[in-house]
Amino acid sequence: MSDDTKQYPSGRNCPDCGQEIMLFDIPYIGAIGQEVKCQCVEDREERERQERITSGTAIIRQKMREASGMGKRYQLYTFGRFKRNESNGAALDAALQFVEDYCAGQAKYGGIMLCGNAGTGKTFLACAIANALIDRRPISDDNAENAAWGCHSLGYYSPVTFFGTADLMQRIRSSFNGYGAGESGASLVERCKSAKLLILDDFGAEKISDWVREVVYDIVEHRWQNLMHTVLTTNETPASLRDKYGDRIADRVKNMCATFPLTGKSQRKTATLAARSGAA
Repeated sequence: MSDDTKQYPSGRNCPDCGQEIMLFDIPYIGAIGQEVKCQCVEDREERERQERITSGTAIIRQKMREASGMGKRYQLYTFGRFKRNESNGAALDAALQFVEDYCAGQAKYGGIMLCGNAGTGKTFLACAIANALIDRRPISDDNAENAAWGCHSLGYYSPVTFFGTADLMQRIRSSFNGYGAGESGASLVERCKSAKLLILDDFGAEKISDWVREVVYDIVEHRWQNLMHTVLTTNETPASLRDKYGDRIADRVKNMCATFPLTGKSQRKTATLAARSGAA
């Protein structure tokens, strides 16, 4: 059958490169007078495909950030924007190393806990970890192209789940009390328990009660038992967390998360003044 295949000139030239367009026949599959793609057309189509992949990859990563639970401001927090100083360098290095180890499947501990006063960069670092993991999550070319074409029906799984702890507890409590039309309290707890990487921001800032301790214990115990990765930020010290939550939660957090303090003065006032003055 292959002997019936033939290629011949069309008598027309490519409008892009000027070369003569060739035709081909493959009778046994019913292909008669089909155009042979000009190399310039193949090159252009490949460039367009790469542009779609780049665009679609950016779309998917943005959808992942939104699905993570991080607000718009937190989605902008990256290691490149974090300002190293003598009081946060060790925590920054630990966060960077955690990302490398996590992506390589070699994280040495279940997570990290970033401790320090308000404004020292704990949340910034936690979100930088989240954004770095989202940026490094593999995305297939086919999925990227589908996203660029506008096919968003697939849904987007984020490798990170982020909650402000006080807000999380309020949402769970409201749901259990019959208020609100959002996600159920049980499903919120399950999301925290099953998240591949869970970030709890301002851990310990919620109003402590026996009910809160039980909910937190349920989440922490599950993650500790299953060697799951967790990042905590807190204004508390390990000792004050023990006072608030009790030994069983504090012991599991200590065992699960390596602790890194961020000391020094709040950077928020400086950042606000810089923004008002138009500084970069």
